[in-house]
This record gives sequence, structure tokens and C-alpha cells, in this order.
Amino acid sequence: VGAGGLQVRSPEAAAADLGHWGSFGGPIDLAGDQRPNDGQALCFDLPVATEAVELLGFPHARLRVAADRRAAIVAARLCDVAPDGTSRLVTLGFLDLTHRHGHDRVEALHPGEPCSVDVALNAVAYRLPAGHRWRLAVSSTYWPWIWPVPEPATLTLHPGSSLELPVLDPGTPTHAPPPHFAEPEHAAAP
Repeated sequence: VGAGGLQVRSPEAAAADLGHWGSFGGPIDLAGDQRPNDGQALCFDLPVATEAVELLGFPHARLRVAADRRAAIVAARLCDVAPDGTSRLVTLGFLDLTHRHGHDRVEALHPGEPCSVDVALNAVAYRLPAGHRWRLAVSSTYWPWIWPVPEPATLTLHPGSSLELPVLDPGTPTHAPPPHFAEPEHAAAP
């Protein structure tokens, strides 16, 4: 992030293919190519992985951010970017910035004043293949999963922001593969 920071004001329109909330993991439930959403966010690509990288746990986007309004949200998505440019959603997290000091209280932002926040992304177990790269996408909206703030906000991401990934140590012993299970069964949608 440059010395003056980078700004994003994501559109309030519905994001592109987000997948289903509470997915059962079926192909139709999963989010599609994230490039349309990435185009409405600040994106930070890590270097291409020279070998596979496995995550197990909670990624954290530790952001130094300011907003131009007294209320704002930040959405952070971790994506797997393939060599052909396809961006696949791995996990995501959100934070209402008026809850930056805890969900037990609401504190208005001071417009333009940077604050440090920790956006915990959902727990994940994921293997990034060699030749792919991680992408962190930061946006100021995520409709329809997150209710919009009263006034659209512009976020400024300042130096000092970072991404913490729960990388599984390659030396960690793994368990034997689980027995093969048949395809899961579920009732037809109503």
C-alpha cells in the first residue's frame, strides 16, 4: 500500500456470483469466477506459489483503514488465482467498522481517521496448487450478504495492512485418508 493509501468505493449493486449462503458443497452452490467482484475491490496478489501451499484455520486481514463516513463495512475475500486468471473464492470475512472494538458496542468512526482492524475470515482447509497465487480482495460492500450502511462509504487502506495465512507446516503429520464415502444424499429443494 502506497504512502497515501489506496481507496475503494464498491458499488451497492449485488455482487456477481457469490455462491449460496450455507452451501452443502454441491457444484451449483459454489461461487463462480470472482473476477467481476475483484474488479470492484482493491486486489493484492501474492507471488505465484512454486509449490503447493495448504491452509488450515482462520486467515486474518489486518487492515489499517479509514472511511469518509461515520459508518462503514469492510469485506475481505481470499481467492485462488489460477494461471489462466480465473479467481476462485476460498474464504471471506466481514467487519462492520462501528464494531471495531467489539460486537458489544457500536462506536461511530471519525471520518478520515485511520484505525487498525482485524477482519477474521471464515475457517478454511484448502490446498493452493503450485503455479497458482493468493489474492486478497478488499471491498466496501458485499450485498446481498451484508446489509448496506446508511450512506455509501469510501475506504482508504493505509500502509501497515497485512494478511496472515494459517499455513499448514509441511512437516505436520497427516492422518490416513478417510474411507471412501458414496455421494451425499439430500432431499429435493422445495
